[in-house]
Parts: sequence; structure tokens; C-alpha cells
Amino acid sequence: MIRNALLLCAIILTAACFACVQAPPPPGGPSPVKALSVTCSDGSAFLDHVKFVQNGFTPSVTLSAPPPGTGTPIDPNSNYAQNLQNAFSLAPSRFQDRLCGLNGSSLKGIYVNGPVNCTSFDDCFGNSWGYRVWPSQETYIAISAGLWNGACLDGSSPYGYHCYETDVLNAVLGWPNPPPTNPPRPQYSSANPDTFDMVILAALAHEVGHVRWFEVITPTAPGISGYDPNTFLCTSNPGTPSFFSYSWKQSVQRPPPWRLFLTREKRKNGFGAPDLHLLAPQIKDIDKAIDQGHLPAALIDLEKLYQRAQPWASYLGAIAPDEDFVETYKFYVLTSAQLTNLPITINGVSHDIPNDYLSGYKQNLYNKAQCIGPWI
Repeated sequence: MIRNALLLCAIILTAACFACVQAPPPPGGPSPVKALSVTCSDGSAFLDHVKFVQNGFTPSVTLSAPPPGTGTPIDPNSNYAQNLQNAFSLAPSRFQDRLCGLNGSSLKGIYVNGPVNCTSFDDCFGNSWGYRVWPSQETYIAISAGLWNGACLDGSSPYGYHCYETDVLNAVLGWPNPPPTNPPRPQYSSANPDTFDMVILAALAHEVGHVRWFEVITPTAPGISGYDPNTFLCTSNPGTPSFFSYSWKQSVQRPPPWRLFLTREKRKNGFGAPDLHLLAPQIKDIDKAIDQGHLPAALIDLEKLYQRAQPWASYLGAIAPDEDFVETYKFYVLTSAQLTNLPITINGVSHDIPNDYLSGYKQNLYNKAQCIGPWI
């Protein structure tokens, strides 16, 4: 996933009318991404990219590649290799090619990043990252080795996909820990599929999404300044909506040069208003309610973000425009990998974003996913 430590955004890779009849997604999910001529469907080229870093590695501000000798080849008989290969086998073919570094992909290295035992879920997230070296444009990603020791908040075992997304949500929300008995914290349940392999695929897709942000939106510049995310249009036709117009009220800002895990977009160049959602509520209202201990009010607003009219792939995607891009990218990969259900209960109300999406009830999210699809 993303990181609790500093994330290099400069290098790091890092409307529709709902009263109208909505066009449903094609049967089976988003439009498929066609495989290119060279593929790595057996996963061997993917595992050749993967190294294990026992004590962890965090990129520096030097914009350089990991030093020679960082990590050791992944043990093909380890649980790490088995789950990585299983996750790889679930992915759409073009995403597989990206993980293998084929067909023009700049992805040069993938790390399972230690330490193995992290003290909290936030710390585990801090060991995950994705970045781009400039000017070589090589890219690297890492996912936390601590994920393999995940413990589900609802006590279920093994650590399935709904456990992972519940952890992500509660970390991003800043829900009190230990949680109060009343009101109950928001919690996902029994995804389909609900495996640890889906956890690993989600973590990989999120970090590749950060890589793709800069490769897609500012391919010929380092990404510190001088580019406009709003130029990411859904097609090349004149008048085509931008990706962000489906989610955000006005033109969005560039992400900061550094992003901490859980960081919201606050202001532009040190001053100005934060990016605002096209549809209420705003993240600042949920944050304020939680900070002041008004948890029932926070849950009322949170539940609204999961309603069918909303454009979000996840709560994390709603905190900033670059996370919106990244989480929509991840959502496209996962629904292409046959994720059909991820039910959540908030304030006693149930929602299921993948099911609603696949059933044709989330038009703006569908539009955003179709923007992302050609760039997988």
C-alpha cells in the first residue's frame, strides 16, 4: 500500500446524471485490456524482478535507484513467492506484463520490504512505496513483508482481503484505538474472493498506481512542478471530461513533493483552499468530527461516501486527487481479477462498491475506471 514514512511524490509514483438511465459495465466487469505480443503468463519473469529486503529500504531524496545489492532474490519456495505468484496469476494480462517489466514498462524492481515484524498496521504500511528515478525514468515498488503477519480486526483467519481493507479504512480515518464499543467502527466483511492473494494483488496494484500517476500525467518531466493533472482526459476527443471532473468540484492541484501516509491535500503552494469533492460530504468534515470525538456524526458522513451516486473506489481514494487516481487504478485491476463483492457496514447501513459498480449503479466510478483502463 502507501506509506507511513515519507513518500517521494516528485519521483514517487506517487457530471454524469444519476437521474438518467445508467449504462452498466460490460458483462464480467470493465472493458478488458488486450494483452500485447510479449507476455509473462507463467510468472517466472515476475519473480525474477522480486527481492527480499530483510531490514527494509526507504528511498531517499537523491532520485536514485536502490543501491546495488539491495535485497536478495526471493526464495522460490517461500510463502512470499507463493502468494506473489498466486496474486500475479489473478491479474489481467497487461498488468502482468507491467510487473514483469515487459512491453515498454519501466518497472525495474519489486521488493518485499522488511522488517517482517512491524508493531502496527501503520508501520507496516510505511514499508510500502513506489517511485520513479529521474531522469532515467526507471521505477521501483515495494510492499511490506509485515502483511504476511496480518491479524484480522474481526478475529477471522486467515488474513483475507476484507481484513486488509478494514485496516486501511480505519488507519486512514484515524478511528480511535482501542475502538469504542459504541458506535461500532466501520468494517468490511467477506469479500469475494476473500483471500490473502487478493491482499497482495491490491498492495501491488496500489503501488504501481503511484508509479503510473507520473508516467501517465507527466511522462517527460520529473513531477516536481510544471505539469497539470487536469490534462488527464478520458479520450483525445475535444471536450472530453478529465478524469478528475467526475470526483472533484474544480481543477485539482498537483500532489506535494513529499506525501506522508494518511496525508490529506491541504493547500496549493502553501496557501489556498483544499481540493473539494464534487458531491458532499468533504473529508475535512469527517476529520473534524473524529478529532472532536463526534464519532456518530463522522459515521453519518462516511456512510454518504459509499452511496451509489458517489464516484469513489474507496475512502482512501477520496482524501486527495492522486489517491483517487491510484485507488481507481487498483479497483480496475481487482475487478478485472474477478473481485465482485466487498460489503461494508457503516452506522448499521450496508454498501458494496464492487457489486454496485458491476451492477451498473456507479456511473461516475465506471467512467473513471474506463479512463484508467487503457493505462493499466
